[in-house]
Amino acid sequence: MTDAGYYEGFYSLFDGQAPLKLYHYPSDTSLLESLNSNWSVNRLIWFTHGFYAVNQQDSSVVVSDLRMGVEPNYIFRFGFELEGGLTPDQIKPNQLQPDRSLAGLPLIWDRIWNPEIEFHR
Repeated sequence: MTDAGYYEGFYSLFDGQAPLKLYHYPSDTSLLESLNSNWSVNRLIWFTHGFYAVNQQDSSVVVSDLRMGVEPNYIFRFGFELEGGLTPDQIKPNQLQPDRSLAGLPLIWDRIWNPEIEFHR
C-alpha cells in the first residue's frame, strides 16, 4: 500500500530464486473525502485493515477490499453513488459482482509452475 495505490505480486512455492515481480495499481483515497461521515465507508475501511483501493467508476466511488481476489476482480467491491442529491450519511453501498468466469484458471495454473508467466491485468 502506498499513498498513490498498491502493489500486487504473485509467488509460487515452485519459483525457486526467481525475483518477485510487483505490479502497481492506482488508488485515489481523496475520492472518499465527500464520504468521510458515511458509516458504511468507515466500516469498510475498518474491516479491510487498511488494504483497500478507491476508484471512480462513472458517478460512483468504488471501494475494493484487496485481501480477497486479484486485480480487477475482488470479491468485496462496493459502489457509492454520488448523484441523486443525497447527503453522505444517506448514501447506501451497492455490492458490485466480480467476474466469476473460470476462463482465467489455465493462466493461474501455468503461473504456478512458471515464474516467467505474466499474471496481471
